[in-house]
Amino acid sequence: MPFTARRPLGPGNPLFAEIGQNSRGSWRISRTGRAQTPVAPPQCAAVPLSRIAWLSTVVLAAVTGLVLLLNGYTGYGILAFVVGAAAAINLR
Repeated sequence: MPFTARRPLGPGNPLFAEIGQNSRGSWRISRTGRAQTPVAPPQCAAVPLSRIAWLSTVVLAAVTGLVLLLNGYTGYGILAFVVGAAAAINLR
């Protein structure tokens, strides 16, 4: 069986397809090797991982403080809210 070189996957290869979005906002596939319209940019702004971590810390501290206050642990509940407030400073 003779060895045949494989064609790279990219423009010029008949198996290559580009996916994009047309002017009406619907998706289409072009098998010509060139996209007919550019792909739309993402609609959501990027959120840094550090901000997500601090936000989850604030939410967790607030929930913990609420549960502790409802169960009668006043001092620990207030302390949990203070920890959440300290973490919220980092969200600015």
